Amino acid sequence: MTQSPSQTRRIRQTRRGAHIVEMALVLPILIMVVFGIIEFARANQIRQAVKQAAYEGARVGITMDASVANVQTQANSVLSSVGITGSTVTVSPNPLTSATAFVTVTVSASATANGWFMKYFTPGQAITAAVTLESENSGISFVGGS
Repeated sequence: MTQSPSQTRRIRQTRRGAHIVEMALVLPILIMVVFGIIEFARANQIRQAVKQAAYEGARVGITMDASVANVQTQANSVLSSVGITGSTVTVSPNPLTSATAFVTVTVSASATANGWFMKYFTPGQAITAAVTLESENSGISFVGGS
């Protein structure tokens, strides 16, 4: 049995309204999932940048002529390259001397200040990483004199 053209048009018009209702129900959920994926990626980027900044700062700190200012400058340079603001870089021991055996650099960045939507879900949270490296000076001993 075949349908007349008028019956086919009526079925299509009725179905078109169902498509609009389905879209209205599914679209907000789909948008929330997409923004969640984007925000999770940004949180991962912040976490990785904080780890990298701590490592780069510690790497500068273990050299013979290192200073706390050099370490902080290097760590902040890594963080600013990905747009992270409001970070804290702590170097231990402070000041660095030729007798320093280990250098620990701790970097902390506010998740709420650097995420796009994290401020609504994680107020006051910080992402922190610490790296400890052995100083290049620790195994050197000077023998003799003038």
